[in-house]
Formats: sequence, C-alpha cells, structure tokens
Amino acid sequence: MLRKLATFGYSVAVATPHTFHPLWPDNQKAIDEASKTIQDIIRDAGLPLEFRVGAEYFCGEAFGQAIDSGDLLTLDGTRVLFETAPERPYPAMHQFIFDMRRLGFIPVLAHPERYLWLQQNLAMVSQLRDWGCEFQITLGSASGRYGPKAAQLARYLIQKGLVDFAGTDLHRARQIPQLHRWLTDRWSKKLLQNPLKNNLL
Repeated sequence: MLRKLATFGYSVAVATPHTFHPLWPDNQKAIDEASKTIQDIIRDAGLPLEFRVGAEYFCGEAFGQAIDSGDLLTLDGTRVLFETAPERPYPAMHQFIFDMRRLGFIPVLAHPERYLWLQQNLAMVSQLRDWGCEFQITLGSASGRYGPKAAQLARYLIQKGLVDFAGTDLHRARQIPQLHRWLTDRWSKKLLQNPLKNNLL
C-alpha cells in the first residue's frame, strides 16, 4: 500500500485509525508502536514517503473527555479529524467544535458527504463552516463510491469550493486499484482544482 501511494505521487501519508470507545479505544502506546514499525519499513524500503499518525474520533462521551484533557491526536499538530453517526449528529457536537476551537484546535469533519443529516439539510453545511469546521471528503464520493446521495453532496461541496481535504479511506491493499481509479476520474480532477490543504500537512 505504501509503495503504491508513493507511486501515485503521495509524499506524506497520515494514518487516522478509527477511535471509538469501547470498540476502538485510543491506545496511544499501540498506535506509537505501529507507527514506528511502519516508519522502519519505509526507511528499509527506501520509499520517498513520510508517515504520520492521527486519529478519526467518533463523536461521543469519550471524545468530549479527550477534548477536555487536550490530549488529541491531530493531522498536523492542530487539526482534529472527527466523525459522527450517519443518521443524526451527536447532540453535543456543536459544543465539541466550540471547545476544540477554544483550545486552539481546528475541527475537521470526516466525509461530510456521507451523512444523511447533511444530505437532507444543506443549511447545516453553512452552519458548520460558520462554527469553524473544515471538511475532508473521500476520493471517489463524487463519482458514486458511496451512492447517489453522497455523490450529489460531494459534488455540491466541490463546486462551492468547500472542500479542505481529500482522504483516501484506504483500509486494505485490495482497495488500491479502486483508489487509482478515483484519483484519475473527472471529479477528482475537478476536486484538485480546489485549494486543498493536504499539501500543508
């Protein structure tokens, strides 16, 4: 997977393991150990790729506690990637966003195009932006990777210039051919015309 990412032109890979208590707890020691192993593999293989780790936090009580402690894994030192349930936002999501901003973090909502509650209420897109939220959509979403409704919202976000990051949602090696297809389709080309912040990581 790392070799292919380098071949595709990636210079930095940021792994964002799902963090959702109690199913996928935020085990910093395990993440650090895995990161060191992967960095050793990259070095030994001579790959021109920098590897970092962050997290994709699920909105819930444990996430609120992590924000309160300020102990958050980030994309770049300040940006915190988070997700919520597809059917409805977590009741305290607004407060979490406010608290992250207050502590100097920048909240980044993962795959907004895939949330039913955003697909059905575009006014919430503007609301989230007003609250200081950045958006990371998934490559391929605009071409139908997650169905027509996700594609429609992804295209809307791209056309309005509201996409800050493009993520791969790459979980396993067998997704690599699909990722290559999404990287070269017409919507990805349109997406790359947006001032994406991936290159700032």
